[in-house]
Amino acid sequence: MNVTNADSSFNLPVSLRIRGSVHDVFSAWVKPEVVKNWLCDRMEGEWKSGETVYWWHAEHRQAIQVTTVEKNHHLRFRWSAWGTQCETEVEVEFSELDGETGIRICESKWNLATENVSIALDHACGWENTLCRLKVWIELGATFSSSAGVFQATDLSKGLQTSLAHDLSGSEFQSLLIDVHSERVSKLTPSDILQCWQRDRFVRPSPISPVEFIELDAKAFAAASEFEPIELSPVCPLGTNTAVAPMSQNKVLGTIRNTEVVADSTNVMALECAVRRKELLRKDAKDASLVRLCSSHRLLRAQNFSGPNMTAHFRVFSLCTAGRDTGSFEFEAAAIAEHVSVYQRLFQWMNQSGYAIGAISVGIYGENEFFTSKIVEAIEIILPDFAPVKRLGSRNSRYYPTASFTLNIRDQTGEEINIGDGGLTDWTGQLLSNSKERLMISGIGTDRLISQFKVNRS
Repeated sequence: MNVTNADSSFNLPVSLRIRGSVHDVFSAWVKPEVVKNWLCDRMEGEWKSGETVYWWHAEHRQAIQVTTVEKNHHLRFRWSAWGTQCETEVEVEFSELDGETGIRICESKWNLATENVSIALDHACGWENTLCRLKVWIELGATFSSSAGVFQATDLSKGLQTSLAHDLSGSEFQSLLIDVHSERVSKLTPSDILQCWQRDRFVRPSPISPVEFIELDAKAFAAASEFEPIELSPVCPLGTNTAVAPMSQNKVLGTIRNTEVVADSTNVMALECAVRRKELLRKDAKDASLVRLCSSHRLLRAQNFSGPNMTAHFRVFSLCTAGRDTGSFEFEAAAIAEHVSVYQRLFQWMNQSGYAIGAISVGIYGENEFFTSKIVEAIEIILPDFAPVKRLGSRNSRYYPTASFTLNIRDQTGEEINIGDGGLTDWTGQLLSNSKERLMISGIGTDRLISQFKVNRS
């Protein structure tokens, strides 16, 4: 595709049937006291031709330029499409269908530059989700929290929600979900599946060739020669990303079989580290032997991403070092320095192999100056020619409570881009109920390395 002009004929309409009157459905769009229940945190302005309406999502304000209002029939507005500077036109049509309401949304007048096509597809998926939220509000009265990204249970549904969450065993709940999904799948057509493939951000393939990933992975594993490579499953136990690590379950894609898609490979590697450390401690309660693991894995996150090079699923090369407290922050400083040295070796190879890796910057956060100094000293011993390490002071982080590092690289334009981070966690300590256990984790985004630093990509 090589179209660059605005094309009003290109559109991706979505529609839905709602059990409610046209008056109620139309009012749900234009009345601020109703809009906040399903669309956004709040709405300002009045739906009149020539007026501006504002939709607020947390601290973000979206301006809506109203062009047409036909009560109970038609709304038309212009706005700057989310994720691009392109201004598009959106039409919302309401029609009565045997006592119910048919609603159709069509966004058009896209500037069909290649980089906007995927955004247009994302918008169609977003409008489909919007209509589903409206349907849930009209038919069930369940309000949607725009900030939290979840529905709030109604009094009618709270009993059912409680029963599903607490009264059923894991196997009973799994069986119920399998049966429900089987019934829903039986109604799908090949056309439905194709539409999902085209629109669902979770299933679209990566724009980066697997050949590029294989080449980079091979060098990353070579740079981490002291670490044991491990190939992770696409799924992990339900709750892996939230029971130990401070990640919201709203960012995780759960399955119907008491598992979830891996959203952070270091959470899963921590489980394997805990298993191996447990076996060592069974033989010797004070064994301080290190468990070093590395992995390249495609992660999937359920939250909405915006901006260039941001996708729902992405590849990350990760390192984990598990051990025991040896006093004076010796384990912590040595582990951070070792992780940084692995990435330094990888970046050196990349600069010799068709990548433009600029100045590398490492910043250290520590809970106190003594801790920070130990880390910086350890890095300088392993990498004496490395650029000065930045001391960033302390920070209140639930993810890395004691110490962490950030890894930035300058691209060909001179912009400094964050490519990864790492830090010390208490995950193995929690998993083994042993406060002496230590775990160092880190990761770098290989999608971003390839897309932003590899030169002359075809």
